[in-house]
Amino acid sequence: MGISKQPFLKFIGISAGLHLAIGGLIIFFVLKTVRTIPSVSVIQVVLVSPVETVPVAAKSLRLVRTPPVSSSPPPVQPRPSEPVEAEAADSINAESVISAPAREQSRMSSAESPALEGSGTRDEEAAGNGSRSEELTRFLQDVRSRLEQAKRYPWLARIQGQEGTARVQFMINASGEIQEIRLLESSRSKILDEEAVTTVKRLGRFSRLPVSWNEKVRVQVPLVFQLNLP
Repeated sequence: MGISKQPFLKFIGISAGLHLAIGGLIIFFVLKTVRTIPSVSVIQVVLVSPVETVPVAAKSLRLVRTPPVSSSPPPVQPRPSEPVEAEAADSINAESVISAPAREQSRMSSAESPALEGSGTRDEEAAGNGSRSEELTRFLQDVRSRLEQAKRYPWLARIQGQEGTARVQFMINASGEIQEIRLLESSRSKILDEEAVTTVKRLGRFSRLPVSWNEKVRVQVPLVFQLNLP
């Protein structure tokens, strides 16, 4: 019995060794393949609603001369009872007297162009690379234009006077396909929310992303439903 067991045990040992060797080779090639897959990062961008700008009249910007500062302390004068506003104007500089409409125009002008938002992304690199930033800006302008063309005002929401802004988010992969569509912020109208998501689905895909990006693009965009808009 002892003699007959030796060949069997030897066979078992050889078989186990071969299985371990084959398993090790499989694990090695799997790990090597995983390491060779290029990493794909995500650009986080935010599109803002188009805002109509209002021209500001020239009289809204008024320059006030600031008196020179004297080295010696000014004489103490009794506090006036009422004309405080007239004297306070002498110490106001030009920047502080820009009227509220002018500041609003500045904010509106910046809101018309797509804005980039960093969230563990390569926004700093995009800002430093002029051509890449221009490509991204043109791409986002195309996204905005196509979304507005695809948007439909639901008939039922129109006759019921429903208005609102629905914010949606979606991913655009390297081939231009739209993925991961979801509603981020409700318009407080179920009909308008469904139309916002349907608008993105209606597009299907965009043009292929530039090869140099090696990234996906995540877009957040508000879709405005307003009855007096064209």
